[in-house]
Amino acid sequence: MNYAAAERTSSYVTREELLTTFDDDAGFVHEIVAGFLDRCPILLEQIRAGFRDGDAGAVAFAAHALKGSIGYFAHGEVYAAALRIEQIAVAELPLVPALLGKLEELLGDLTRYLESEC
Repeated sequence: MNYAAAERTSSYVTREELLTTFDDDAGFVHEIVAGFLDRCPILLEQIRAGFRDGDAGAVAFAAHALKGSIGYFAHGEVYAAALRIEQIAVAELPLVPALLGKLEELLGDLTRYLESEC
């Protein structure tokens, strides 16, 4: 893991924190992590499709859902990236692709973290 990625992990929720949040139910923690990992690509594609279709509402809706899911596992940069896309979708839709690239990079780091740690 490179330095920037290692720095970002400090804002990730640990497995122990997830277990505490969900009454030490390791099976449930596994399910929510797996669900997040399955749902992320779908939500990212919904953002891309909304942008391609010029549908700012669809972009904002998918970004909002993704942000909410991220909130279980991370704070900081990755959460802020999803929030920013949600916020700008309606007023500044042309800016979404540049921000989406950064969000995808950050989600890649989060995904690798969750796959290895949770």
